[in-house]
This record gives sequence, C-alpha cells and structure tokens, in this order.
Amino acid sequence: VKLPDYKGHTCGRAKFTVCYGLGYQWGDIAGAMEMTNICMRDNFGVEVDYNIEIDFESFIRVVDLMGGIEIELTEAEAKYLNDDDLYVTYDVEPGLQYLDGMAALSYARMRKAEGDADSDIKRSARQRLVLETLLNKVRGLSLPELQRCADILLPEITTTMTPGDIMNLL
Repeated sequence: VKLPDYKGHTCGRAKFTVCYGLGYQWGDIAGAMEMTNICMRDNFGVEVDYNIEIDFESFIRVVDLMGGIEIELTEAEAKYLNDDDLYVTYDVEPGLQYLDGMAALSYARMRKAEGDADSDIKRSARQRLVLETLLNKVRGLSLPELQRCADILLPEITTTMTPGDIMNLL
C-alpha cells in the first residue's frame, strides 16, 4: 500500500503492517493508531471509528477473567497447540475445547498449523473467532457484571474511545 506521509516523514509503498510500526516509532501508540487509520482511509476508503490495543499479557488476563473460551479445534490446530510448550500447559483434543488465556493467545497467533496454506487468512479468521467468542460471553453478562468487568479490563487496554463511548456500547 501507499503509506501516508506522517509527522514530517515521507513514506513510500510497503506492506500495510509497516504502517503501524512506523507510526509507533514516530508517535508511540497514538501515532501507530493514527497512521494506520490514515492508511486505511487513503488506501481502502475505510474510516475507523475507534481503536483498541491490548498487549499479550493483558489479553491473557482478559480471557482468564472471562472464564476462558470454548473453541472448535481441528486436528491440526490441536496438534499445534499441544506442541506449544510456552503458552499451552495442558493437552487439547480436536473438537470443542476449553482454552485458558495463554492457550487462546497461542490459538489466535497460530500461523503454521498443518494445512494452513493461507496462514495470514487463517490466522485472522482465528483472531475474529476468539473476539466473537469473547463478545458473546460479554453479551450474556448482567449490568453489574459488565461494570465489574469494565473496571478490571479497561485499565488493560489502550483505546481512542472515551469512557462515555465505552459505556454506550456496553
């Protein structure tokens, strides 16, 4: 894509993901989000309403706070997770499986499960599935439970949303 010129830097063409890194280098997280949003608008006509960023440790805590998630695993995905001795500390089987925060992170980041010819496409599909599963769990919470989760989770994320924006969405 054509990267936007940003904060006095002239950019050329590069992979879309380069945009975030350059924006971060030139303006921390806010710069990364802003430059990426400009790139989305200029190249694809997409106006981004809000940004949310969460680091790996916070992702793990969020999933664990929500009681983990259940994901339908293929045989190749189960094998990949069982081979991951860093994040996955228990064995999983193909089929519907409970994943704690660390296993969910490994699942969401998975690129090289056997048969993943389109690894980035499959990885982004896994990431969407994890987010959808978490959002479905949130939808089932009562208002007091939502408030409790918001109080715990909001300090874990960086976002361009105001507290009012978040409460309106909740």
